Amino acid sequence: MLKAINESEEVYKQTKEQPFVALTSIAMLGVTIHGIIDLTEFSHANGITHVITGRFNQDCLEVLSSQLSYFWLTAKNLLINYVIF
Repeated sequence: MLKAINESEEVYKQTKEQPFVALTSIAMLGVTIHGIIDLTEFSHANGITHVITGRFNQDCLEVLSSQLSYFWLTAKNLLINYVIF
């Protein structure tokens, strides 16, 4: 897969022909694949013998981000209401 991504980028650089998939999508796919490989290697190096890569996703980060945003907005509103009244 990484080889195909690299080849797609090389073809674009040589021909300047727009690929079927946006270049940004191709680049982000490469980042995702490298991230999965790095996480898998890290897991194996730390004694985890089986890795289910289908469970890798960013849902946990999105939930944390939304919770932090909610907390920040709530704290900000409480502060504004306290100062005004």
